[in-house]
Order: sequence, then structure tokens, then C-alpha cells
Amino acid sequence: MRSENSQNPLGAAPITGLIVKYAVPTVISMLVSSAYNLTDQVFIGNVVGILGNAATGITFPVSILCIALTQLAGVGTVAHFNICMGRKNETEAKGFIGTGLTMVVAIGLLLMAAVLLFKTPLLILFGATENILPLAESYLAITGMGIPFLLFSGMASLLIRSDGSPSYSMICTLTGAILNVALDWLFMYPLGWGLPGAAIATVISQVVSFVLAAAYFTRFKAFKIERTIFGLKTKYVPGIARLGSSNCINQLMLMLVAIVLNNSLRYYGALSAYGSEIPLAVSGIIVKISHVLGAFAVGIALGCQPIFGFNMGAKNFGRLRETYKKALTVSLCVCVLAFLGFQFFPR
Repeated sequence: MRSENSQNPLGAAPITGLIVKYAVPTVISMLVSSAYNLTDQVFIGNVVGILGNAATGITFPVSILCIALTQLAGVGTVAHFNICMGRKNETEAKGFIGTGLTMVVAIGLLLMAAVLLFKTPLLILFGATENILPLAESYLAITGMGIPFLLFSGMASLLIRSDGSPSYSMICTLTGAILNVALDWLFMYPLGWGLPGAAIATVISQVVSFVLAAAYFTRFKAFKIERTIFGLKTKYVPGIARLGSSNCINQLMLMLVAIVLNNSLRYYGALSAYGSEIPLAVSGIIVKISHVLGAFAVGIALGCQPIFGFNMGAKNFGRLRETYKKALTVSLCVCVLAFLGFQFFPR
């Protein structure tokens, strides 16, 4: 087993080179997605106005919930996949992938139904004002239909990266983000569809990313993906949930913070000279800017995950510690530089 593992780049190649290979495409794809979110706010702010920015900000807890559930199924699945491949246990690896993909499809459909059925009470819970609510409802009614595609493509990108194709995973994300920006301009300026146009552009781009990600599974490297591996196999669900729960809980806490913040801004903003809508719009924009910083830190962590998982399964603990130290050092440097930049050059 040691000899076989040494032939796999994850178990033998220099750590710095592996981090660059896996983390850089991940960081780039997340940066592009963050840049798209900022561009989206620019389009909405110029075409719809400040209420449009506030409306998209109010719906953001739904996006955070999507990320939480994607990471619950996705991180848990890919971690076990890499561990099993490090142990040369292909049967277990197939079981985790089939169960994980089935989980994310089921979760996506259930979440879509819940969001579309209860969008109005959800938006009121999230802090929508009377002026924002109609815009937020129209936006969420459209973007809610893209939730299953968003969850599947998000998990698939993790699997594709863990299968040794970080560049293809980046292409899936980049294609959707670039298409989204182009469709934003088309639907909001020449066609004049306003905020619904931005929502339609988002869903179309999510479907395209889904198609690209799904196509990869016809040429999966580790083994052939067959229909027989799919299904919710109960023996694998606890393991997936155990390794994906920490990421999920972190995102759920961020969602809770966003909800409390929105409601606080709505209440105290109404008591100020600005009113409720301006603080909510400002908060929404700042959250999107903060995602640029998150793109570095989270991108490095997700990019290193295949290295962690494989070497954990192969019991190469020295390589595991070396990867962790280098990734932590780079992330810390980026975070300190970003903090200084935001403090001294906020405009």
C-alpha cells in the first residue's frame, strides 16, 4: 500500500506544488464568483436603485443556507472519498459518492420547495421592509428555482477537484460567473427587465454550471460512475454528516448573524435620518465585498482538502502536518493584508 500511495501525486509530489495546483484554481474560481457578486450589485444599483441592492441583500440568508447544505453533503463526501482512495478502498469510495450525490439532489429539491412556498414569511423573518418586500419576493421567486442546480454544481465542483481535475472545476465556476455578468447586462440594459432580469441571469448561469459539472461524471478518473452507486445508503449518511457538519454549522451561524443584523438595521435604521433601506443596502454591499477576502481563505482550505484526505487515509501524517502549516501561513498572511487594506483604504 505504501508503494502504491507513493505513486499517487497526492501522496508523493512536493506539498508546495500540490497546494499551488489545487488551491490556486479554487481561489481563482471563488474570486471570480465574488467579483460577479459585486458586479451584480453595480448593475442592480444603477438600474433598480438602492431598494434593489437592499432586496438582494435581504435574500442573502437563503444563499448562505445553500452553501451550508452543500458543504454538509459535499465536504463530508469528498473527505471520505479521498480517505478511501488513500486506503485503496474503491468500493467504499463509490458508496460515499453515490450517497452524497443523492443527498444533495434530495436536499436541493426540498429546499427549493420550502423557499418557494414560504418566501414571504421567510423574507419578513430576514428583515424585509414594506418597500423592499415586493422586490425581494420577485427576486427570490425566480432564484429559488435554481437552488437544486446550485447545490449540485457546488458539490460536484468539490468532487471534480478531489478527483484530480481542479482546472475543470474552475472552468465550471468561471463559465457560470462570466455568463451571469453578460446576461445581467443583456437582461437589465437592452431588454430592461430590471431585478427579475438579474434573477433570470443567475438561474441560467447555475443551470449551465450544473450541465458542465454533470458532464464530468461520464469521465470520472478514479473509477467509472455507474447508476448502481446512486441511492441513499444509510450506512454512509452518518459519516458524511459527521465530516460535513462543522462547515455546515459555521455557515448556519453566519446565516443567523445575517438575519439578526438585517432586523437590527431595519429597526434602528428607521429611527435614524437614513431610514431602514439605506443601511440594509449598505450591509448587503459590504457582505459581498467581504466575500473577496473569504475567496482566498476558503479557496485555500478547499483546495488543500484532497491532499488532507488522501494522506489521512494513507497515514502519511507528516505530509498532513506540512500541508496544514503551509496553508495556514498563506491564509494568515492574506487575512492580515486584507484587514490592513480595509482599515486604511476603505474607499
